[in-house]
Amino acid sequence: MRELEKIKRCNNCGRFLGENSFHWLNERKGYKHSDCKRCKLIYDKGYHEENKDRQRDQKKECYSENKEYILEQSNKWREKNKEYYKEYDKEYRKNNKEKIRKYNKKYYQKNKSKADTWNKKYYQEHKKEKKEYVKEYGIKNKEKMQIIYANRRARKKNAIPNNVCMKKVSYIYLLCSKFNGIYGYIKYHVDHIKPISKGGLHHQDNLQILEAKLNMKKSDSYPIKNNEFKGVTYKNLEICNCLIKMLKFQG
Repeated sequence: MRELEKIKRCNNCGRFLGENSFHWLNERKGYKHSDCKRCKLIYDKGYHEENKDRQRDQKKECYSENKEYILEQSNKWREKNKEYYKEYDKEYRKNNKEKIRKYNKKYYQKNKSKADTWNKKYYQEHKKEKKEYVKEYGIKNKEKMQIIYANRRARKKNAIPNNVCMKKVSYIYLLCSKFNGIYGYIKYHVDHIKPISKGGLHHQDNLQILEAKLNMKKSDSYPIKNNEFKGVTYKNLEICNCLIKMLKFQG
């Protein structure tokens, strides 16, 4: 016969519940909390909101006093649950990209020398692996690599202003690469209307999609008098998108 579960009364809400609805206070001696799990959760939330600073200080003190023991235990747990951590890290990175980027920037600004030495050491130890990874990534993501190289060249010449929208800039480069993909060869280039060498900026309003032949002919000449060297700008693309949306709405 199955034993019946013992019933206990919650001191807070007054409900009669089974013993499984109460947390252990001392499992060795067989004592359980006087409040049920639901009441305990409500109390803990309220206590945490009222004493956030105090609990933070207590955690810091506990960590500083037992740092070695905590690290040993966490490393052991990580080794036993490697697959779980891999899946958890992937999901966290996908959902918190901006948060991680901001944290990394702040950490780098505070610990610049430390981060540089660590990066150099890591690069020397994993040179071959990194080169292979960069090659594979470049083959799989040609469009992204073009954007990265263009931004890097502009950054070296201090041609990226504060009011630039990198999403719009990358959109122009991606659209150009898609056009080239349709034709099967490099027919179009992304051109700076006012060249960077003449004081132009790497900005969405200073970029245009131009035929490769015309771009080579234009070179770094500025100002341009002929309409021959006028290409498709971001503003033109916005107008086209609006017209497409209007036609779809009317249809």
